Amino acid sequence: MASVALVSAIVILLSLSVLWEARSADTRIGVGLDEKPGGLLIDSVDPGSPAERAGLEAGDLLVGLAGRPVVTFEDFDPLAAGFRRGSEVLVTVLRDGVSSQVPVAVGTDIAWELLASWALPALVNLALCVLLLMLPERTGRTRLLFLLCATVSFELALPAAEIDNPLPSGVLWALLYLLQGIEAPLEIHLAALIPHRHRWVERFRWLLPLVYAASLVPALILAVDALVYGGFTQSPLAQSAGFADERLIVPLGSLLSAVFLGTAALSASRARERHQAALVLAGLMPYVLLVWFDAVSQLFGRDFEWLQSAFPLSAVFLPMAIFVAIVRFDLFEVQERIRRWLAYSVLTASVVLAVFLLIALGASAFARSLGSSVGPLWIASGLSLVLGLLFFPLRSTLQAMVERRFFPERIELRRQLTDLAGDLAGEGKVPAMASALVHRLVDILRLESATLLLAEPRNGLVHFAASTLLRQGANFEETFLLASDDAGLQALVSAQVPMTASSLAGLSAPLGQRLSAYEVEMVVPLVNRDHLVGVLLLGPKAGGRRFLGEEVDLMGLFSHHVASTLENARLFESVTIESLTGLLRREATLELLEKELHRALRYRRPLSVAMLDLDHFKAINDRYGHLVGDALLKRIASTLDGQIRSTDFLGRYGGEEFL
Repeated sequence: MASVALVSAIVILLSLSVLWEARSADTRIGVGLDEKPGGLLIDSVDPGSPAERAGLEAGDLLVGLAGRPVVTFEDFDPLAAGFRRGSEVLVTVLRDGVSSQVPVAVGTDIAWELLASWALPALVNLALCVLLLMLPERTGRTRLLFLLCATVSFELALPAAEIDNPLPSGVLWALLYLLQGIEAPLEIHLAALIPHRHRWVERFRWLLPLVYAASLVPALILAVDALVYGGFTQSPLAQSAGFADERLIVPLGSLLSAVFLGTAALSASRARERHQAALVLAGLMPYVLLVWFDAVSQLFGRDFEWLQSAFPLSAVFLPMAIFVAIVRFDLFEVQERIRRWLAYSVLTASVVLAVFLLIALGASAFARSLGSSVGPLWIASGLSLVLGLLFFPLRSTLQAMVERRFFPERIELRRQLTDLAGDLAGEGKVPAMASALVHRLVDILRLESATLLLAEPRNGLVHFAASTLLRQGANFEETFLLASDDAGLQALVSAQVPMTASSLAGLSAPLGQRLSAYEVEMVVPLVNRDHLVGVLLLGPKAGGRRFLGEEVDLMGLFSHHVASTLENARLFESVTIESLTGLLRREATLELLEKELHRALRYRRPLSVAMLDLDHFKAINDRYGHLVGDALLKRIASTLDGQIRSTDFLGRYGGEEFL
């Protein structure tokens, strides 16, 4: 709701600013002024303006207006605010030391070029804000982009009229300082996250807080000073802060953003990610070049008037580049969501329009047929009720048609994942479920590899369960052992949604090392009631294709079903299966034996029962230790389990006895 309110406020402010700018043209005479000792220097005269027609020239010193002396802008602005289009005002100027009074007509044409120079970038940034606002969910990067575009739009939408401005000068300049102080760190922060979190930000955690502080502190000083002194001020503190902000902080900040994007464009592991960073860098470069040109020019005492319109126009390129990067290279992984949003928005609008057209046509037809009686009112009301009841079923039907026509791959993927989730329970034991899960996922998502890790309920250790990796060696289980309090795993449990391996690598060095070693691209947490059941590690897709947003969303839903299935199976096994040997416990074995005995008696079928006892097992424990004894029991259990039929049952009856 806050985002919607912010966008609405920007739209209203932008509309009012256009009106204020048009009103300001009624009070202008067409000169540019600069405050100098003894008066206001006319440094420019607009071609074809009333000032030019009256004979005013650049270099004249304006010292009086309407018979009153003028020395500063504080003297000029109140007098100019009372001007009205078509009236005539006496302007007193000094030219070559000679004073003269010149009558000048008031009122100029609206400066459409100047108006477009700030209205166009404001609208472009606002359009990207609206697009981001319509996404079903926003990530940290899309929130940063929304805030950056909203801040730029808000700044450009502020009324720029110098005379008769609806905002007090101090408030206007305070807002400008604050908005500019927020924009710079937001831009740097966003650049540091494209395409992924920059390694400098991971290594130096203090870097981004320092950037925010270095930009916001001078902005706050200037804002407070503007409120106290009213806009332009001679405060030494504000002047020093402004000098540091314009000639040091802003140029260095823009350069840091370019460095973040440039290194990503050169060193990102994937071509798509390099293209994302390069495209955003291209959109940022016009602003960076203007900032550095302005800073160098001021060092040499030069001031270029065209920079005033060039800076707002430079704000067009970044949102346009980001939009192209989203559409062309799926920046922020929202391309598929935007496609679906556009399709459903058009669908909903069409249904609403059709409903209202039917109501209008039906009411009109009944009104013509029944004349002026009260009948048409009741009939129109009934028709409205019927159409209202039919709206949601009709929309659902059309939505299903759109899904089948435009997004058939989503329907097929959802069907395959649903079938897989339902088939897992039929696999029986957890190891069989784990193996079926990773192999089916490789086929469904066309992956190069998939690995399943399970969390041990007793000690919380996360260990290997199943994998399709060809190079899994004998030591794979030991190398992929993690504690449940690992920072990366905790982030997964908190998010409960799939996350990229690159975003997790910076949170935990042990996890990052293992993810890199096994070329993991997407990590899917299996969480049941805020409890970590396991982790799915998805390798890259075959052919270098990328994970679509739809696939990530569906895997997030799929993971909850898998987590519940695995947890239920593990709870059942914890009651019936031994953790050491993986065989049935004594109680479960005797319960099955009783059932099989009654079945054999009822159907008069033979029943075989065999018991095995390991000779000299105590001597092995005494000589080699209990750990070796446990390893031997596991090996014997595995050998026996591999030799029996699928219809047989095998359990551990005692210490070294099997039934």
